[in-house]
Amino acid sequence: MRSMTNVASGTSEIHSHRHSRLIEFQSYSLFQGTHLTLSGQYASKWCSSFDVDLKHEIFRQTCSFLVVRTPAVQPPSGLMFSSQSRFNLAFAAALIEGRIRPHFQPIVSLADQSITGFEVLARWFDEDQGSISPSVFVEYADRGGMLDDLLDLLMREAFKAAQQWPGHITLAFNVSPTQLRDCNLATRLHDAAIELGFSPSNVNIEITEASMLEDASLSTINKMRSLGCAISLDDFGTGYSSLTWLRTLPFSTVKIDTSFVRAMTGQKESRKIVTAVVGLGQSLGFSVIAEGVETTEQQELLTRIGCSSAQGHLFGRAVPAAEVLPMLAAAQPAPQGAHSRTRMSRDNLTYQASSLYQSSEILVLFVDNDLNIVNTGAGLYRFSEADPMRFKGHHISALPPAFAILIEELRAMDGVDENATASRVVTSHANERYSIIAQVVLDEMKDPIGYSIFGCPIETSTAPERRLYAVDR
Repeated sequence: MRSMTNVASGTSEIHSHRHSRLIEFQSYSLFQGTHLTLSGQYASKWCSSFDVDLKHEIFRQTCSFLVVRTPAVQPPSGLMFSSQSRFNLAFAAALIEGRIRPHFQPIVSLADQSITGFEVLARWFDEDQGSISPSVFVEYADRGGMLDDLLDLLMREAFKAAQQWPGHITLAFNVSPTQLRDCNLATRLHDAAIELGFSPSNVNIEITEASMLEDASLSTINKMRSLGCAISLDDFGTGYSSLTWLRTLPFSTVKIDTSFVRAMTGQKESRKIVTAVVGLGQSLGFSVIAEGVETTEQQELLTRIGCSSAQGHLFGRAVPAAEVLPMLAAAQPAPQGAHSRTRMSRDNLTYQASSLYQSSEILVLFVDNDLNIVNTGAGLYRFSEADPMRFKGHHISALPPAFAILIEELRAMDGVDENATASRVVTSHANERYSIIAQVVLDEMKDPIGYSIFGCPIETSTAPERRLYAVDR
């Protein structure tokens, strides 16, 4: 391990700026209390258990980081840390010895498969215990008040590494509710970014709904926003008040929770939730990132839904900084084609379709799988001479027989083809000849959800048909 002389002389580049004084543990086991020697204002102590009070005495009054100069001792079987205090010692030693490092998981654009940024994740490797899961040490570090030290390390090392990367790359950091209570968080972030030449506007702070229940947290969020940082709402859909926060806080990004992404290909309910969140993001003007994408099927479905970005093992696991440049070189944008087309937002599609429904010349009709009329446009008046809205909820048999015949022709076709159509000429009550087309409507999983019927007068069909084709596509 690094000697006290080396650390004190400033070779610990990341943390030397925060050392107020150092403590030397000459013969302390992380899992068995033995003789403990402290330099500085504390004399030698004997302890059979390193209790919480002593931990606070050392960590809060003496220093931010420790140097442990004893061989690692295996913990009791089945127990990684026998107490919070022992964890704090091990965690502080790992920070200063460089055994906790940032790894980078790519966030990709679904439009062209290019990498737009990385989520910065902590990885802890111990020579004796191997890889220690973040699900274990993050919780311990939060309870011990050490997440700020971890975040400072991740930010400084990530900002330094990013000096070699393209300037558009963003870095996302997870910030806990307890960290947001620190009024100095925004200042620490700003100072680290400026010192290491990384633009705060390329920083994305990921928070959960639990982070926003206190005024102090909201103040910190606003300070980071004033620096130009983007704020992301993580694990969206798992809380109880997400829509309230979306309305009141200036989020830039919403991340769909992994549980919905994994279930959406097999559960219609999860698929509808993902579709609704994507539509909500398009309506409110923020980007949507789907987390936990592991299969091509999930990727293709998210693309059809209109989701803008994704991350997950399909696109790459979290890698150390040295592997980022090769990953960026390998992830060249996809050729211009189907996946790179600019998609209209759902709002714009709705507005365009609405203009057709309001037209008195064009017939627009949608019926469900049971042939009940779900919606109809003003043009239906030409075939019924009654208020079109009165037909909503009625069976299609309430309309002229030609409409039901079209759908029966579609049903008689083998298989489900999104391009299959049935058409015929129908005469309105005003003796106008209409070209009527019926088509199956499929959801994102290619399951039929109903039938659309479009029609326009044959004499003026060219322009309206182009409009109908654009909406249909």
